[in-house]
Amino acid sequence: MFTTLSLDDTSQWNMTDPSTVGNLTNDGGITLNNASGSTGTLLTVDNTLTLQDGSPDKRDAGYRQQLANYQSCQRPRWTGR
Repeated sequence: MFTTLSLDDTSQWNMTDPSTVGNLTNDGGITLNNASGSTGTLLTVDNTLTLQDGSPDKRDAGYRQQLANYQSCQRPRWTGR
């Protein structure tokens, strides 16, 4: 079962475990980290977008294109460590 999550521009979601949502509307901020404060948590949206913080090179072309495609649909403001 998937959920719908909406964050307004005053919201901050600090993920500490992997999360999957069916629909995400984000005008706030999302920080990916695990319970110990280090990076490596996954966020999957409707099985079409997966963001992983702490990847060896999260700025590669595929990552940038995937994030750009998602931003054009949802306008998220994603923050990673």
